[in-house]
Amino acid sequence: MQSLRRLLYTVLTAVIFPALAAAQSPATGAIRGRVFNPGIAQYVSNAEVRLSGTKQVTYTENDGSFQFTGVAPGEATVTVSYSGYEPLRDTFRVTAGDTAVRDLNLTSTAAAPAPASGKGGPLQLSAFTVSSEREGNSKAVAAQRRSMDITTSVASDIFGDVADGNVGEFLKYLPGVDLDYVESLARGPRLGGMESQYVGVAFDGQRIASADSVRGGAENSRATSFEGFAITAVESIEISRTTSADSDADSPAGTINMRTKRAFDRKGRVVSFTTGVNFNAEEFSLGKSLGPNDRENYKWRPNLSFEYAESFLQQRLGLLVSVSSANSYTEQYDINLGYNRNPTVADPRLMVIRQLDFKDGPKFMEKQSALVTLDYKATPNLVLSLNAIYSYAGGQFHNRNFTFVAANDNANVVNGRASLLGDGLTVIGTRRVTTNANAALNNTVPTLTNGGGSSTEITYTHTLAPKFEFKRGPWVIDGAAGFSRAANNFDSLERGYLNSEGGSAPADFVATRPHRGSWEWTIRQTSGPDWFNLRNFVNIDTRVGGTRVTNSDPLWITEIWNGQANARGRSRSPGCPPS
Repeated sequence: MQSLRRLLYTVLTAVIFPALAAAQSPATGAIRGRVFNPGIAQYVSNAEVRLSGTKQVTYTENDGSFQFTGVAPGEATVTVSYSGYEPLRDTFRVTAGDTAVRDLNLTSTAAAPAPASGKGGPLQLSAFTVSSEREGNSKAVAAQRRSMDITTSVASDIFGDVADGNVGEFLKYLPGVDLDYVESLARGPRLGGMESQYVGVAFDGQRIASADSVRGGAENSRATSFEGFAITAVESIEISRTTSADSDADSPAGTINMRTKRAFDRKGRVVSFTTGVNFNAEEFSLGKSLGPNDRENYKWRPNLSFEYAESFLQQRLGLLVSVSSANSYTEQYDINLGYNRNPTVADPRLMVIRQLDFKDGPKFMEKQSALVTLDYKATPNLVLSLNAIYSYAGGQFHNRNFTFVAANDNANVVNGRASLLGDGLTVIGTRRVTTNANAALNNTVPTLTNGGGSSTEITYTHTLAPKFEFKRGPWVIDGAAGFSRAANNFDSLERGYLNSEGGSAPADFVATRPHRGSWEWTIRQTSGPDWFNLRNFVNIDTRVGGTRVTNSDPLWITEIWNGQANARGRSRSPGCPPS
């Protein structure tokens, strides 16, 4: 019996177990690679990759990577298609149970070599082409082809440098996007005709906090203000006009997602530094000039940005650091004329100007931002990432309004349109009567009102967002968490100037201009207290005498804590994007 057992054990060991092992051993291999663009030294995302002779098709991820599993042993041909580039074909040698790995380099259609003029003749070089716009368009087309939603995807380098690093100054060029402006500053986006509180704004899919004390509370507090963001660290912007399953419920108008730059998108070490100077056409001088804060200032402002990206540990750890500073000076002139368009028998003039308002609002803008991204490939299938974003925005404005009120907006013969002297359009004269015994005949309307205010708007934003991405076969599972805090407030007295110094002084005046289309007015006081003596201005509240002094006090703080998890399968059908 014991001999029989030994015989059976020998047969199983020599025949059956090897057969089972052979049956369980993989009969196929895999292909893994990354698509690289040497022209801009970056890996390419959303490129279409097909495995020839099969129905397998995939798209490169943000780091340019792609993978095919279940590939038959032997030679396998891969074809890469990307807008603006020559189709790329390469052959891999696949071994059962192994993975063939290689980087593939794209060739631009604009970089095809020119034919030589003949043997021994001069070599004709191809034309030198600035490719920033073309590269940006290629990224946009590829991203939109892959998306399951109705989207507009635009690379941030497509429009070159953006004023003040303001994301709004970039978005205003895109179709279907409207912006809310406060004076010269692009504040918030509108999509589909809906107000900005119905538009979600995110970085890498994570909602970012935005604080704006001017908008007030309630639903307006959800509106995003662009003061707290800088575009220098943004690789591309995606605008989704449809509401998908992963969209926030408070974003019915659509979402704007800004994808940050990452070291895994680049090859080797990348160090870049740019600097420039921002001039104002109305203060185009290298020297100092007076104003707007009772001191002489340089009106040109320096701008700079620095970026460092590198991968370590055999491309397993990626680090990107981006810092920027954007500064500008803006002159803001505004002239508003108040008209009365209702002639009467006593005053048949078709139209008269009853009020002139002049506003001067010079403004200094300063924006500083920093971005740090870390990516760690813990395993071939698992990537851990961390985003840290900081931004500071300061806007120092000095608004001054002088409003010359000549008459009320009515037909009253004492203080309405009929009381105006001159033709009412190129010559406006006032007739102030305050000595009649009958008070009904007194005209006390002609007045100079001084308004406006000075303050500094300050916005701080801090964001921290860890995430992970796991790939296994056709499946991609990712998750992220985020904390974002934004604070917005105004300072006046703390910085040495007043928020409001409003007051008024009664007086007669004559205002003239060369013709009806001119904005060059000459105004001369003809009676009343001297306008150049501030003691003659009476505060427009219940106080009398002196200049009213008030401080800015609005404050708004917003915090967002969020998290998400997603799972999706990558499509294998030709012509279909991943699901």
